[in-house]
Amino acid sequence: MTQNNVYISDVEDATSETTVDSEDEYVGSSVAAQSQYQNHLNDSRITANNINVPAINVPDKSPISHISSVALQNSTDITFGNKTLYNGPITVNQYGIADPCRTSDLSNKSLLFLNRWKILLISAIIVIIIIPIATILTLHFKNGETDTYEIDDSPLTLVTREKWLAKPPTGDIDDLMTPVPLVVIQHTVQSTCDTKETCALLVRQIQTQHMNSPLIGDDIGYNFLVGGDGAAYEGRGWNEVGAHTKGYNSRSIGVAFIGDFTKEKPPKQQVIALLKLLRDGVEERKISENYTLIGANQVQQTESPGIHLFKILTRLEHWSDQI
Repeated sequence: MTQNNVYISDVEDATSETTVDSEDEYVGSSVAAQSQYQNHLNDSRITANNINVPAINVPDKSPISHISSVALQNSTDITFGNKTLYNGPITVNQYGIADPCRTSDLSNKSLLFLNRWKILLISAIIVIIIIPIATILTLHFKNGETDTYEIDDSPLTLVTREKWLAKPPTGDIDDLMTPVPLVVIQHTVQSTCDTKETCALLVRQIQTQHMNSPLIGDDIGYNFLVGGDGAAYEGRGWNEVGAHTKGYNSRSIGVAFIGDFTKEKPPKQQVIALLKLLRDGVEERKISENYTLIGANQVQQTESPGIHLFKILTRLEHWSDQI
């Protein structure tokens, strides 16, 4: 039997030699060799298909550390994290992860900011509305505009000349044509009084001053005076021409408020005394029913009857700015 040498080449170019002594052995060896070749080839294919590719580590979406901002300029070969080389096409996914705590904090700050602006705006509106109202109310109360001056049917307390111990006139006084269409209000620019004794004393002092004045003379110049005690004091009375307002004496009744009302208002009872006096004058037909009530400052260069008393006059029924 002829000895044969069989060469089998695999995918790795390795050579195996098999010696066969006989034809049967050759056939058996050939079958065995083919089987071995096939198995080796399969192993080679498996090895070739199972290429050892490095695993790609995808970074966690929640970074270990946070970078607020990165500024790069004129830079190359920039690496964030571990540097890994890849052979082949690469897809890079960029993930932006917001800080929930910071977002919530910003939202809270925004809401707080808006709420503060709302509070400030509402406060400003309230202040703008309240200040004018408060100012009006303050002036309203300060000027006595909350007082109501209404009289009842009770009689006027009238203190006659005899009761306040008046001096007799030193000359003849003209008669007054009644009913008169005008009532002029003044003030005496003296201290106020709240008792009949004090008011009577002040009236006597006024009479003395007037009788010593060349512009008035003869007697006290007013027709009537009203005091802080709520009583009216008779001066020249209803039937004689007064000496209180130049140019208007012969067609008016002059009534003086005892006191100075440039800085304070008269007490309520003093105003009530005036209203009762005017009521009686109309009833006695000494004053016209449609008479006009004015302050001396409306027809003369004077502060009389004082700004506070004048404001009260402007609220009374018969006051007019038309003389």
